[in-house]
Amino acid sequence: MPWNLTNEPHRLRIRIEDEDGALVPPEVEVTVNVGRPVDATQGQSFRATAVINNRWQFPRFGTYLVASSVAGHSEKRLAFYAVETG
Repeated sequence: MPWNLTNEPHRLRIRIEDEDGALVPPEVEVTVNVGRPVDATQGQSFRATAVINNRWQFPRFGTYLVASSVAGHSEKRLAFYAVETG
């Protein structure tokens, strides 16, 4: 979280996309408020951990992306793989 966005509520948006860019529902939006410690260096950015209890059903094995953004700023994307087990 950038320094200038801390200590106030913002909308966190998370979605999962398949390798063709199609949404794997549901898309999740929640309100987050990331604080900063008193000893933080001005201008510093912060990481926050969150848990989302949801059940996504992936239509097939393959590559997926988790995309997240806070207050419409700088979307972050992370790939993961749905694989067959057993």
